[in-house]
Amino acid sequence: MANICDNVICIYGDEPELERLAKLYDQAVSEMKDGKKWRDYYNQYDIMFMLAGMPEEYVKGMTQCYFLDEPETKMKGETLFLQFVFSTKWHPAITEWDCFLKRCFPRLKFVYLAEETGNEIFINTDTDGIFFDERYYIDGAYRNSYIGEDDAIPNRYPTKKALLKAVSKWLGHTFHNICEVEEYFAEVEDSEAETWFNFYEYSEEAY
Repeated sequence: MANICDNVICIYGDEPELERLAKLYDQAVSEMKDGKKWRDYYNQYDIMFMLAGMPEEYVKGMTQCYFLDEPETKMKGETLFLQFVFSTKWHPAITEWDCFLKRCFPRLKFVYLAEETGNEIFINTDTDGIFFDERYYIDGAYRNSYIGEDDAIPNRYPTKKALLKAVSKWLGHTFHNICEVEEYFAEVEDSEAETWFNFYEYSEEAY
């Protein structure tokens, strides 16, 4: 069964263009309150795309977005960027955002992070690791201790070395590669308790 896809997009580049994008979003939020005018559209992303003059298929493509956080303007070193965080059903909205920015804000660039474990979708287009350093993702459990929970270890890692170090510490056993981890879990499967392991690598390109 497919799960929610978590998306984060960091947009940067020409600062006046970035400001214009932020103002367009604010306008969309304001106009969203006009229910009669926008009754066919479900969220501020739809309206933002419509206000920018995007083709209908891209506007409608944004109706899959929900759990929309307010975008934040942030600094990374000396780089000003605008970050959008949202969820989708059930695939990333990277194609829609790519077309939107190229068409309406050509002086802006972006990097995109998306995770959907049900369909095994893991995307990180930030090849330089400036905004997102995630390269590997793991999930699983060891005798009811779940990866990603407080008593276990994180899901995301920038390097295999960091991943193996964390797993080794968690299980009290030294691992030199991912195959050794997978073999270990295969040997210690416990019918009385949740014990399993999955390993994923982020793609630098959209699926």
